[in-house]
Amino acid sequence: MRAIVVRLLVLCALTSLSLAWTKEDHEIFRLKDEVDAAEGSEITFYDFLGVQSSATLDDISRAFRKKSLTLHPDKVKHNFVASKSTPKPKKSGEKRKPGVHVSKGPSQREINNALKEANE
Repeated sequence: MRAIVVRLLVLCALTSLSLAWTKEDHEIFRLKDEVDAAEGSEITFYDFLGVQSSATLDDISRAFRKKSLTLHPDKVKHNFVASKSTPKPKKSGEKRKPGVHVSKGPSQREINNALKEANE
């Protein structure tokens, strides 16, 4: 009888501990697994962001914003389209004109190559 009660109490304790994890905690676990798979198990979030482990919250926030801009597919695509869609100079000595040439943007292949390079 006592063994059953002890097992039931242990089961209740473990269940309450597993329910204590929030949605944000599970998101952090998922991100850690993704970083481990892509970068290796010895990489920490600090290494991934390129900051010291003693960095302030502001430094970490800045590094996170920079990293998110380099990894976000929409941001990479937007920057690539803007840089590739300026008209090419007609003569070899001229510089590119500022502005966006809207009649022709980059091809889908160029966009995919830029996204692939950004993700590497």
